[in-house]
Amino acid sequence: MGFGPFLLLALMESAVTAATLALTAVGLSLVFGVMRVVNVAHGEFFMLGAVAAWFITNFIGGPPWFAFLMALALAPLAVAAIAALADRLILKRLDYEPEATIVATIGLLYIFQQAALSFYGPQAMPVEPPFNFRIQLPWFGYSAYKLSVILLAALVLIGVWLFLTRSKAGLVMRATQVDRETAQAFGIDTDRVYALVFAIGVGLAAIAAVLIVPISQAHYLMGHDPLLLAFITVIVGGLGSLRGTVIAAILIGLSDGLIAFFWSPTLAKILATLLVAMVLVFRPQGLFGPRRHEGLDPPCRGPAGASGAAADPAPYHATNLARIMVLAVFAIGYNLAFGYTGLLSLGHALFFAAGVYGAALPVTYLGLAQLPALIAGLVAGAVMAGLTGTLALRTAGVSFMIVTLMFAQAGYLSLLYFGEVTGGDEGLVLPGAADLLPGLSADAARATIAYGLFALALIASLLLVRGRFGRTMVAMRENEERSRMLGYNPFAVKLAALVLSGLFAGASGAAYALLFGYAGASFATIQYSILPMLWVLMGGAGTVLGPLIGTAAMFYLVDIAGSYTTATLLFVGVALVLLILFAPRGILGTIRERWLPWLP
Repeated sequence: MGFGPFLLLALMESAVTAATLALTAVGLSLVFGVMRVVNVAHGEFFMLGAVAAWFITNFIGGPPWFAFLMALALAPLAVAAIAALADRLILKRLDYEPEATIVATIGLLYIFQQAALSFYGPQAMPVEPPFNFRIQLPWFGYSAYKLSVILLAALVLIGVWLFLTRSKAGLVMRATQVDRETAQAFGIDTDRVYALVFAIGVGLAAIAAVLIVPISQAHYLMGHDPLLLAFITVIVGGLGSLRGTVIAAILIGLSDGLIAFFWSPTLAKILATLLVAMVLVFRPQGLFGPRRHEGLDPPCRGPAGASGAAADPAPYHATNLARIMVLAVFAIGYNLAFGYTGLLSLGHALFFAAGVYGAALPVTYLGLAQLPALIAGLVAGAVMAGLTGTLALRTAGVSFMIVTLMFAQAGYLSLLYFGEVTGGDEGLVLPGAADLLPGLSADAARATIAYGLFALALIASLLLVRGRFGRTMVAMRENEERSRMLGYNPFAVKLAALVLSGLFAGASGAAYALLFGYAGASFATIQYSILPMLWVLMGGAGTVLGPLIGTAAMFYLVDIAGSYTTATLLFVGVALVLLILFAPRGILGTIRERWLPWLP
C-alpha cells in the first residue's frame, strides 16, 4: 500500500480534531475577548458536556440518533446554565479581576472534577454514535459520523459569526468588549452581557464535547488536553480574535494530527507548546490577531499579607511536617516572584522539576553524593528559571502567565518523551534516601533536614525582602513605569527575582527527591504550578510566613477532609472560592490588613 492512504487518513482524523478544537477555542477566546477572564475551568466545562451527554443518552434510551440529538440539544444548555450561575455567584462578585478570577476558576475546576468523579465514576464510558455507516473515500471507507462532526462544527461556527455580526445582541457584546464603561453609560446591562458571553463560550465547549464523546468516550479527567490545546489555539490566533482562532485551530489541528499520526503524539504536543510560547514571546497579539489587543497585558499585583509561627516537629506528624516544610520552600520561592514582584507564573513546575531531576539524575547515573546533588538541583532550578525568564519576560500579565505555562508543559512532555532516561511517569527510585542522618529514624531525619532547609530559606527570604532589592521588587510590582523613571531596569529586576524564585523552587525539588526517594515526570505537571500559587494566596501573598501557613492549611485541609470523605477536591475547590470571595489577601494578609499592620 502506498503513502496516499495513510496521508488521507491522517488528514481526515486531523480535520475532526480541528473541528472540535475550533469550537472549544472560540468559546475560550470569546470569554477572554469580551470579559478579559482567563477561564482555567474551560476544560472542565468541556468535560461536563461529555458527561452530561452520557447521562442524557442513557436516561432517554430509544434509537441512538434520537438520544444523541437530545444530548446535543440539552447538554450544552445545562452546562451553559451552570456557567451563567457561576458568573452571577462568583465572577461578578470579583468584578472580573484577572488574578481573582483565575483562582476562582481553579476552584471551579476542582469542584467540577470531584462532582463528575462522585456522580459519574472514574471509568471512561462511550456514547453510542447516532449512525455507524461508512462513506467510501479513495482507498478506504471512512466513518460518516466523523464527517458529520466536521460539518456540524462548521455550521455552529457560522452561526456564532452571524450572531456576533448580524444580531443586536452580538452588537451589544462587541460594544461591551470595546469599552465596558461607555457601554454602561449608554444603558447596556454589562452584567447580563457578561453572563450571556460566559454561557455561550462554555456552551460551545460543551457542544464540542458532545460531538467528540462518541469517538473518545467520557471521563472525569478529559478536560486537561482540550484546555491546553484551546489555550494554544487562541494565543496563536490572537487573544480575542475569533477569525484568527478558527484559522489557528485548523492549522494546529491538522499539524498536530499529522505529526502525531506519522511520528509521536508526545512530540506533536512538545512542538505545539514551544510554538505557542514563541508566538506569545515575539508576537503577543498572535499570528492572526490585531497589532495590539487593548487590555491584553493587565498588571499583575500580588496582595499583601502577614506572618505567623510554625510548629515544632512532633513524632506523629514528622513525615507530614517534612513534606510541608519542603514544599513551603517552593512556596517561598513563588512568593518572591508573585507576591513581591507581581509575576503571575504558571511555569514554576518546570523549576521544581528541574530541581528534582537536577538532583536525581546525578545520583542515579553518576553516583553523586546527596549534598552535591542538592546543590546541583538548586542550580538547575535557577538556570531553568533564567532561561525561561529571558524569553517569557518579553511579555507581561496574562501573556506571561500563559507563556510560562507553555514552557512548563513542554518540559513535562520532554520528560515523558525521554522516559528511558527520566523514568517518565513511573519515575526513578533513589537508593538510600531514607538513611540520611545516622542514628535517627527515617522520619526524624527527614523532618530535621526539612526543618533546616526551611529555616535557611525563611531567613534568606526575610533578608532579601527587607533589603534594598526587596524594596525594588515591591516598587516594580506597584508601579513599573515610575520605577523605570527612577533608573531601574524592569527586565533586569524581574529576571533576577525569577532566578531567585527558581533557585528556591529547585532547592525544594531537589530536597523532595532526596528526602522521599523519588523523581517522576508528574512533578512537572500543571498541578505543581497551580499548587504554589494557591499556597501563597491562601497564606497571604507578599508576606514572610504566608507561604508556610498556606502550604500547611492546604495540606491539612485535604488530610482532614480525606478522613471524612473521598470528595477531597470538593473541599479544596469550595475553600478556594470562599477564600477569594471573602479573604482575597489570604489568611495572614487579612490579619495584617485589619489588625496587625506591622507584621512583615
